[in-house]
Parts: sequence; C-alpha cells; structure tokens
Amino acid sequence: MTCHAYLFEARSIQQYILASGRLAEMVGASKLIDALTDTTLDTALEALGLKETDDLSRLDGTHVAFSRREGGVFVALSADRPRTERLRALWTLAVQNVAPGLEWIDALADGETFAEAVDAGYAMLAQRRSQPSATLPEATPYMRVAPRTGEPAVERGKKGEWRDGAAGLKHAASKADSRLRKKFLPPELWEKGYVFPRELTPKSDSDRYGFPFLGESKRNVAIIHADGNGLGLILNALKDALAGQDDIGQRYLAIYRGFSNAIGEATRNAAQRATGQVLVPKARSHDDRQTLPARPLVQAGDDLNIIVRADLALDFTRVFIEAFEEETAAALAQWKQQALAGLDVPGLPDRLTACAGVVFCGASQPFASAYGLAEALCKAAKQQAGHHKVGALKPGGFLFHRISSSFIDDWDTILADTLTVTDEAGKPHRLTLGLYGVGKIAAQASLPRWCDLETLQDHFASERLSRGAMRELAMLMHQSPHLMRERYARWRENVRKSAGKLLAEIDATLAMLGVRNPQDSLFAEGLSCPATPIGDVITLLAVSRAGAAPEDRP
Repeated sequence: MTCHAYLFEARSIQQYILASGRLAEMVGASKLIDALTDTTLDTALEALGLKETDDLSRLDGTHVAFSRREGGVFVALSADRPRTERLRALWTLAVQNVAPGLEWIDALADGETFAEAVDAGYAMLAQRRSQPSATLPEATPYMRVAPRTGEPAVERGKKGEWRDGAAGLKHAASKADSRLRKKFLPPELWEKGYVFPRELTPKSDSDRYGFPFLGESKRNVAIIHADGNGLGLILNALKDALAGQDDIGQRYLAIYRGFSNAIGEATRNAAQRATGQVLVPKARSHDDRQTLPARPLVQAGDDLNIIVRADLALDFTRVFIEAFEEETAAALAQWKQQALAGLDVPGLPDRLTACAGVVFCGASQPFASAYGLAEALCKAAKQQAGHHKVGALKPGGFLFHRISSSFIDDWDTILADTLTVTDEAGKPHRLTLGLYGVGKIAAQASLPRWCDLETLQDHFASERLSRGAMRELAMLMHQSPHLMRERYARWRENVRKSAGKLLAEIDATLAMLGVRNPQDSLFAEGLSCPATPIGDVITLLAVSRAGAAPEDRP
C-alpha cells in the first residue's frame, strides 16, 4: 500500500495577529488561528465526506488520520491519493477565505510507510519556507493602502478608516466565543464570569471590557513569548527508534499524535496555573464580569504568546515556566506508559523546560515590533541556556527588556548600544546578566537565578535606599567608569552608616548572582564579558508593583 501524507503549516502567525495594533483585531485574529485546525478543518472534512480515525489500519477512501493537529499545523495521513488531493485543493481555498493575508505552506508526499511519507513531506516544507504563498489583492502603485498595515485597502470601517481584507474578518471574529479563553482559564472558572479584555481604550458606554490598567498614567503592558526546549531531542529519538519498523495499525499514530497531545495538554495546564495564580487575583469587577489583566494571543503546542499588565508579567512568566516543567514531566510519563510500552527509545528526557522573552512597552506602542523583540529575546534565552545544559536539557528561564523610547530596535542593537559599556581599557561590560533561570533543571545549572534577582530588587526597593543612586550608578557606567567606582564607594559608605544590615544582605545576594567582590565592583564574570544585574534591577523597579496603586500591591 502506498501511504500519503498532506502537511500544512501556517506561518508568521504572530505577525498576522499583531498586524494592525488594535486589540480587538488581535483578539479576532487569534480566534481565527485557534479555530483553523479545529472547527474550520472539521468543516472541510465534512464537505469532502471524510471522517477522522485513530487507527491507520482502517484507512480507506473515506477516512483520514492526523499525527499532528493543533495551532495552525496539521499532518494528515491517507491511503487514497485522489481524496488527499481534493483535501488539499479545498483546504487551501478555505484558508484564503477564512484567514486572508495569512502566510502558509503545504506539501503532499508519498512513501512506502507513513513515516517515510511524513519525512518526505517535511523535506518539501523546508524547501518551501523561503517561497511564501501569494496573497490577493496584489498592491499596485495606484492602489489605496490601509494606514495601519500598509496592505491594499478593500473597505472602510465604522469610523471611516480604510482597512485591508483581513481586518473586517478579524474584527467580526473578535465578538465570537473563544476556545482560547478556556485554554488559559482554569476549568473551575469557565462559568464564573471571568473574561479577557477586547479593548485597550474602550468608550465609557461600550459593552466591551477594557484592559484593567493600574491607572491612566500607568498604561504599560508586557508581551510574553514562551517556547519549549527539548522537543527536538524527543522527535529525533523517536525517529531513530521507529526507523524500519512496520507502522501499519495504531502504533505510529499513538506515538506521534499522543506526543503532540501530551505537549499541548501540558502547555494548557501550565498556562491555566499561571492565570489562576497571577491574573485571577488581580481581576477587576465590571457589572457581572471579572476582567483579567491580560490578553491571550496564541497557545499552540509548546508555544505561548500573551499580553499581560506590566507589573504582573514576570510573575506570570515564572509560574508558567515552572508549571510547564512539572506538567510535561507528568504528561510524558503517561505518554511513555501508554504509547511506548515495550519500545526501547534511548535518550528520552523525563521532562521539558521552556524559555521566554518578555518585552515591556506602552499600550500605544506598535505591538508587532515589540513582539519581534520578544521573539528575539526568547531565541537569545535559548542560546544562553544552551551554555548551561544539565545533561541533554537546557534549563528554563527568561530574558526581559523595557522599551524606554519611541523607536524599537532589534535585540543585537539594543545589547550593543544600550546595554554594553566599556571601561578605561576599552573592555566591554554588560548592564544585564541576560537569562535568569527558573525551575528545577535551572536550579542545577550555573545560571543566575530569578529568585535571587527578586530578592535584590526587594533590597533596593527598601525605603532606606535611594532609587536615584542606583540610576546614577547605571548612568555613570555609560559616562565614566572611574566616577562610577568613586560614587559606588560613597554610596556603600552612606548605606553602611544608615543600614549596615541591609548592605550585608545586598552583598550576599550579589554574591549569589555571581558578583565575587561586591565591596569593590558590581560586575560578575559573564559568558563573553563582565556583566551586572543593576540594569535588570532598575527595569524591575520601573515596572514592579512598588509603583502600583495601594489596592494593587501585594
């Protein structure tokens, strides 16, 4: 029997969601993406008379199986080439109508086994990633464009603003019920009136529930992009273990679909735990509803994207990463017992970890650019975590940055121009330690720990210390390292006289963060050059609850 595999992958999902910068359209776009490989795909299968099965031995002209199906990606397996071609033809047409402007790639491949067909399909996808699909209508020199996206304008909104073809569908979808809400909200709260906001600046008489900021003067948010570590280890180990084995029957499907489901369930459980612990206690009452201080955008596989009120973002990220590690340990243990019984797969980790990038910005700043920076921070976090592996696993943790200007640079530029200074000898020094470790694996690694940075922030937030002194030290690091050392010595002497015990606690915490001689220097030995946590502390003090309204403080 010839085996057929049809692979589909939505691309640049975050850019599609964040294109206009309007929260209502982001909400609608995230709902369209979340439903794409769920209800939308079900509708396409029904139109073709196809039924989904979980048994590869039962595949015929009226059945199709999925080894992966979530978050804008699916792998469909079939024994009937004509039916698979019809699925491809209808599906690609459906995507362009349901989510116009979304980038996607697909591939149809054959093989003697389903494993061979899927491998061939992935090879085709890799070739086509540099060949994005065309979108209609094409822009011409004389065509009006939507001011928010630069795409060809096709209609006017209620306020008369021209918008592109995707904007109207996104806006309409924002009013529909959301499966994404249930992915983030704990099940026991589904019927309790908790909602995520749809507007950043709603009208006073609007039925939309606006974002619950701390106040009009503190309209700051954070964009969080989190991604799991270690999936490649598992997929490579499975590929080697299953090479050459007969995959007819339930084994192949149970292994791969079971793994995909296990990771998806672990991510949902981790997101729900973070929402329950961090966001739910800070919900604001509005009529009979409780508006949560966040807006989920994407949750697919091991990926998570969410906009969170600035003062809550790092707590949410910490809880999610810790919970992801615990939830994947439980999910993988169950998957191994059910799907891998009797199969020797060497090299499988007992859990996965996650890294994240967190960008703090104003609610009026361009979310697409801020998200691009969050994605770059997550990538940099993964790279830094790779230098501190525990066995084969990267430790979990996150990188964060606060945008303090109207222009959003890329991460390499920020690191070189804003967060790097030179001493008298021209040697570079960093004003951030970069990645902070979170979770059990990170506790075994030689990484700066997030809990130690929190402790250092608490010390510097003390009423007995001047925040201005820390900001002055950071400024002098840029301007004059010599004057900075003199100012640091005077600051220490003043603190020793007024709060000697607190100074000893600060020194102990700095030592935990790698600063070997805090009496003389604020820098630790970093991967590529000396680095200090002082810049990170200043960021935390700027976005922490220390500046929140009294009712919002812990």
